[in-house]
Amino acid sequence: MKAWKRQGRGDRVRYVAVLERPEASVLRGLMGQVEQMLTGRNEAAPEDELAAITGIRTGPSTPPDDPVLARLLPDFASSGEEDAGELSAAMRSVNEPELIEAKLDAIATVLATCPAGGGRVELAPAQAEEWLAAVNDVRLALGVALEVTEDMPEQLPADDPRADHLPVYHWLTWLQDSLVATLMQ
Repeated sequence: MKAWKRQGRGDRVRYVAVLERPEASVLRGLMGQVEQMLTGRNEAAPEDELAAITGIRTGPSTPPDDPVLARLLPDFASSGEEDAGELSAAMRSVNEPELIEAKLDAIATVLATCPAGGGRVELAPAQAEEWLAAVNDVRLALGVALEVTEDMPEQLPADDPRADHLPVYHWLTWLQDSLVATLMQ
C-alpha cells in the first residue's frame, strides 16, 4: 500500500488508497475480531425493564475483564475523583452502549469500503473519519494483545511469539498516520 492521497475539491474531496490483497485480508480480519469482541460485550449487557419502556439503553456497570476490551472501553471517570467507582459505574452503564455502537458503525464502514480481495479504497470525508477511528481501535487492541510498550524494539527476536505480529501493528500505525496526515492537508 502506498500512502493515502487526497483527490478532488469541495464536496468532491475523496481520500484514496490501494490495498494489496494480503493487506485487505489482514485489515478485514482484525476488524472482524474487534467487531466480535464489541458485539459480545454489547450482548452481555443486563436486561433493563426501564430501558425497554424508555428506549434508553444501558450497559454493564463494570469494566470488561478482558484487557483488550478494557482498553477499548476505558473507565468514564478519573480514579482520583471522589466516589470515582460509583460515578464510573453509572457513566459506563449509560454511555457504553453508544460508544460500542459508534465503534461498530466505524468498523462497518471499513468492512463496507475495503475490498475483500484488495484494490482501490475511496472514502468521503466522513468515511475517512470512521476509518481513522476503526483503525485506531484495531491498533490499540493489537497493541494490548502484543503488550506493546514505548521502549519495545522495532523488531523482536525470532523466537518471541509476538515477532510475526509486531509488523502488523507497525503497519496499522503507518496506515493511521498516513490517513491523519492526508486529512490534515
